Amino acid sequence: MDNKVKNPLFKIMYLILNEEYEEALELSKKVTSQQKDIGYVMRLYYRIICLEHLEKENELNDCINEMVEFNDQIHYVKEIKDKYKK
Repeated sequence: MDNKVKNPLFKIMYLILNEEYEEALELSKKVTSQQKDIGYVMRLYYRIICLEHLEKENELNDCINEMVEFNDQIHYVKEIKDKYKK
């Protein structure tokens, strides 16, 4: 892969598209973020794809649970917003 690509999400996506799941998974583990932004969601999503292809069921369940927990937090905030929106 071209070393000029600096964005880890693009590197992970490239590796997945080339079915290099193990390498993509390792890169996704190195990329961490304290912010719960779209990058966080994409890293979880890419990690889920890799884990599914690699048939790593325990890690896959943990990652899915993390995604579901994040989704629940978003819905909670939306409910609060809708409650006060008039």
